Amino acid sequence: MSTRPTATHKELVGWVTMNDARSSVRDTADVYRGINAFVSFVADRVKFNVSEHRYESLVRSILPVGNADVAPDDTDDRPRDVHMLTGRLECDPASYPNYGAALCLVEARFDPDDQKQAYEQLAMHSRNIYAVQPHRRFLWGLTVCGTYVRACLLSNDNIYASKVVDVSGPEGREHFVELLVNWSMCESPRAGYDPTIWRNDARDKWMINVFDGGATRTYHELGICVGASSLFGRHTRCFIGKARGAEDSEKVLIKDCWPHVAEDAAGGQPNEITFLREIREKLCDVLGLAGKYPVLEAGGIVQVKGKDADMVDDTTTAATADLELAKPVLLRKHMRIAIRPIGVSLNMVDSPDELIIAVCDAMEAHTAIVRRCGILHRDISFNNILVSRTGGKVGGMLIDFDNAIRLDVEHVAGQPDRTGTLPFMSVGNLEESLVARTSLDDWESCIYLLCWLGASSVNDRDQKRYKDSPMGRILKWRNGDEGDIAEVKRQHMGSTPYFKKILAEFIVDGRYNGLRGLAMALHKTLFFNANVWPLCRGSFLNDESLERLQNGERPQEKHYDFGVDINITDPFARRAEIADKIVDDLLDTLTKARNEAIKRLYPTRLETISE
Repeated sequence: MSTRPTATHKELVGWVTMNDARSSVRDTADVYRGINAFVSFVADRVKFNVSEHRYESLVRSILPVGNADVAPDDTDDRPRDVHMLTGRLECDPASYPNYGAALCLVEARFDPDDQKQAYEQLAMHSRNIYAVQPHRRFLWGLTVCGTYVRACLLSNDNIYASKVVDVSGPEGREHFVELLVNWSMCESPRAGYDPTIWRNDARDKWMINVFDGGATRTYHELGICVGASSLFGRHTRCFIGKARGAEDSEKVLIKDCWPHVAEDAAGGQPNEITFLREIREKLCDVLGLAGKYPVLEAGGIVQVKGKDADMVDDTTTAATADLELAKPVLLRKHMRIAIRPIGVSLNMVDSPDELIIAVCDAMEAHTAIVRRCGILHRDISFNNILVSRTGGKVGGMLIDFDNAIRLDVEHVAGQPDRTGTLPFMSVGNLEESLVARTSLDDWESCIYLLCWLGASSVNDRDQKRYKDSPMGRILKWRNGDEGDIAEVKRQHMGSTPYFKKILAEFIVDGRYNGLRGLAMALHKTLFFNANVWPLCRGSFLNDESLERLQNGERPQEKHYDFGVDINITDPFARRAEIADKIVDDLLDTLTKARNEAIKRLYPTRLETISE
């Protein structure tokens, strides 16, 4: 791609003199042509000047790309005309323009008053860069409204915009040139790139450093299995790779993310690293759990060079330390872990019976982790249960302890915050209830997960086959705000007849009968458990039960919750008081369903011996 100006002198002059009534600029397309001309002109002059001083190897060319029908890769957006600036080193030949080559996106508007719309479009489209560039820590963007130019920095929780630069005047053009030159000359971390993940010499595979205390492990031959899918948040990415120098070692899953700082009294590490170490130590000798939970191989905070060339923790503050930005509202630390074994997405099961087995394995590990380690997961969802295959048989693994808590610290007071994925969040979680979080919240999430997959399909093949399957009621679990969803779930879970309406939305296929029966059994075991006094079951506070309790009425038969405070009539709070007993019942219910699924998948073959 040539670095010579791609637009005529008239187009360039027309853009920078838009305030003149005689301007040749008439619409947004003219604005883009003017921008491209200006950027190409600056790139040409930068190249000329650095070649005279022999600095070419230190400079990237900032070049415009426009009107390219760019596919968004790994996202749910339609392909569109995208205008972007690419930054490439002169020794690296430019490839076909795409999000993977973008330094930043450009959103232009003819009207100077369309700034808000420009911001919105920039935020919407820029997330595609995160999706396909695994080494981006933060993003740059550019908005041009009329002759008003703003540089934007897009981080995990904030979008920062520069002061307005009006390029219709010489001072504004000077500032814009300065920005382009800085992008050309700055080090890669200042351009938003992560120095601890890079391509190898052949440029066909990624390499990554994982930090563990004072040690650093390098993994190579990386395959990217999960890309960052949103502009804001943890930017979780997952890779599969092998330790460099240990070619015979098994592959590991490497998770890279930016969680909020959650200091832990045991050593100041983010919760997930601490939890995975405890789980590894306390479950390593438990028979039957191998492969059902992640074993930590290495993990820690990513280390980068600070201002004084010392190695420091990579945080959202450190990443932009020299850019004089306002301090972010939330501090995030860049965490990276390597775990094994490797699993695949839950939608890789071949049948509903395989789903039952995978979920049972995960919840078996969940129960052991709660009881042996005192750690509550708090985010049972589609992405946090993986499928594994050993010897031709399917299994499941529970992963992702970013939202976990210590029960011994926080169980009594409850945890009135929201964690998880909306369709699978428990009622108490959605409402930020003061009822203490227990394992029952995660089991409730498990029911929602099974119902969702039972109605939408357990894999891509079934989704195509049953694309017209109705999901009217279940879809309400993701529509509206948290309070609306909680109210809907209370209604859906509140009675057996209504829950049967949920089951009626399951795919009509005999293979789904076992999954439908399991969902029904788990619902009964959790919401209408026989150990709970009948008037305190279901999902709604029962004023009649409180009045009858206060009048001294007790059930004739003894229930497991007989010793619970008579003033506790909220069914969620009452069940929380006897959570361990109900979990025993739930695990027994799920285990029986798994055994039946195994019989259907792997029936015993009897050979007939004839004379």
